[in-house]
Parts: sequence; structure tokens; C-alpha cells
Amino acid sequence: MAIKLVCIDMDGTLLSNHHEVHPKNLEAIKKATDLGVKIAIATGRIFASAKIYCELLGIKTPIISANGGYIRYGDTVMAEHNMGYENCKKIVEVLEKFKSVYYLYTADSMITNANIPETHPYRSMNDQLSDKDKLKFYHYDDISDAVENHGDKIIKCIVMEEDFEEIQKIRQDINKIQGLEVVSSYTNNIEMMAAGVTKGKGAEALAKYYGFSRDEVMCIGDSENDLSMVTYAGFGVAMGNGNEAVKKAAKYITDTNVEGGVGKAIEKFVIEPMIRK
Repeated sequence: MAIKLVCIDMDGTLLSNHHEVHPKNLEAIKKATDLGVKIAIATGRIFASAKIYCELLGIKTPIISANGGYIRYGDTVMAEHNMGYENCKKIVEVLEKFKSVYYLYTADSMITNANIPETHPYRSMNDQLSDKDKLKFYHYDDISDAVENHGDKIIKCIVMEEDFEEIQKIRQDINKIQGLEVVSSYTNNIEMMAAGVTKGKGAEALAKYYGFSRDEVMCIGDSENDLSMVTYAGFGVAMGNGNEAVKKAAKYITDTNVEGGVGKAIEKFVIEPMIRK
């Protein structure tokens, strides 16, 4: 069955290690779009960050952001899943025992205990966005204050910790909280969303929106937070640089992110079959 929807992760997948889009990826995405294939970005990043790369690609595409917590197509919000005030309070109880850096995200803001200098990528990113899409920044030394002020709007929480043993301890405690979806995109982070919020559910929602079957969906990713969509897809693709769980779940392992692996997979399994017809 022909692939009609391709959902693509960003970091470690679409983007190189220097956060650039490989020419092979850009060429294949444009070809597929011209053939009528729907392309969607599925990322753990916030919407504003993903939107900039979509503009770079020159395509208008749905964006599954915050690991499925916020899905938007143009100005239309297709889904928004808040974590809930009570869940956020439980997270606070865990994080207050540690001294890690945290980031809380709403649909249009980033809240953190970290320093956000003017040179921070998200600040410079704002210069490229329209006023309605600009990101707001809030700094709180105490995470409990952040939750008191924003808890009912938070769609994702990230904890950053370079000490591997420490982050394992944090995850063990976080995993005890009911009502959360917990994944990682790097070895030094933990990402939390409301229960049931995953990239896989986001891809499924888009497929239903377009009227496509699961077999008509390709999902491409590299990390733990991509596992749900690679598993969901009728044709799941793992990056050559992907982790073993994603590779095991995929039907095809493509080249790495620095070699244009996304473009190779789209060319081989989406474009070529359509041209042969």
C-alpha cells in the first residue's frame, strides 16, 4: 500500500548533529510533497522551534510538538493535552529533592530555573517568528512557584541532569507517579507529558484526520520518544544512529542523520514506488 503520510522526528533524525537539514532530506521531502504525500514533523521540541524548520523546508505541515502534547496545523490547534495541576504538583515533590535543571512548557512559553541568556537559541529564534508565535520566557528558582502560576497550562516537563546515576534516581521516582507518560530523547534528560500523550498517538490522530489507514503511514525516528510512532506506523523507520529499541521495532533501518537517512528512506519507500506506478 502506498505511503500517504510521513511523520519525521527532528533531532537526530531530520537534523544533523549541527542542527542542519541534509540536502538529501530537503530534496526528498519536496519531491514527496509535490507528489501529494503529507509530511508532518513529530518532535519533543516546542511548537515555535519546529515551525521555524518547517518554514526552512518551505512546506506547510502539521506539527506534532511536545511529544504529542500540542498538535497544530497553521493557525489551527488540532490537539492540546495539559499535564494537569495535580500531576505537576507531584512532579514538584520529586524534583525538589534534586538540584537538576528543569524546563516546563506551555503552548507558548518556556519556564525554567536555568539561566536563559540573550544568546540562547530559543531567544534568537523569536526574532524569526511573528508576534503571535513568539515564545515567552519565565524564570523561577523554585519549581513550586512555577507550577502555582502555570500548572494548569503545562503540556510538558523536562529534567536535565548530566550525572547518569542521578538522572536514573529521578526517573525511578517519576515513574511512581500515576497519570504521566515518561520518555527520554537523550541520556541526560527525562521528558514528562500527560498519560497517553505520545508521538505515536499524535501520528494516529493525523492519520485519522486525513482518512489514512495505519498501513499508509511512515514514521521515522531515532530515540526512545520516537518508539511509539515507529511502532504505530505501518512502515516504521529507524535511523542508523538510532537506539536499539527503535531499530528493533522498525521495518527498515536507514542511514544516519548526518548521511541524509530521512531522504534515503523517503526516496526508496515513498517516491520510487509512486513513480513506478
